[in-house]
Amino acid sequence: MSRIFGATRQVAMVVKDIDTAMAAMTEKMGIGPFFILRDVQPEDYQYRGQAMAAPVLSLAFAFSGDLNIELIQQHDDVPSAYTEYLAARGQGVQHLSSWTSKPEEYDALRAELLAAGHRIAHEGRVGTNRFMYFDTIDPALGMCFEVSEGLSADLGPLVAQMCEITRTWDGSGPVRPFA
Repeated sequence: MSRIFGATRQVAMVVKDIDTAMAAMTEKMGIGPFFILRDVQPEDYQYRGQAMAAPVLSLAFAFSGDLNIELIQQHDDVPSAYTEYLAARGQGVQHLSSWTSKPEEYDALRAELLAAGHRIAHEGRVGTNRFMYFDTIDPALGMCFEVSEGLSADLGPLVAQMCEITRTWDGSGPVRPFA
């Protein structure tokens, strides 16, 4: 657990081809099934404090035990923490994430992190789920940290359902739509 950001719930990779990455993780690591959202464009998007059109993304989620595995493919060149990472390092583990369950927890953590001097690389919202990526990338870490509302009343039950499906997965249907 991070004493600054909270419990780590997710590890996420930025990839150039999400279908190839899902297939490789399933075949080589036995991780799946993946639940995918294609061509998502976050709302209320800001990059380094500036409101702008959001990137178009495909997002895939699976679990390894209780740890969420996220794959992210950006389909355009809109400035983001993802394009920064790809340009600097190529594909790989781009962030760890902690999740809040209530809007007031998210807001309080955001204010606390900003007051401590952390800078937001980008932030936005997918559906009702807000997210913010902190600019924690440095040569020693090689990744940033995200905080999202992944345990919210809207998203939490769906996350729990995906986790349970993963526990009993028999290898069939390795890619499924995100419900």
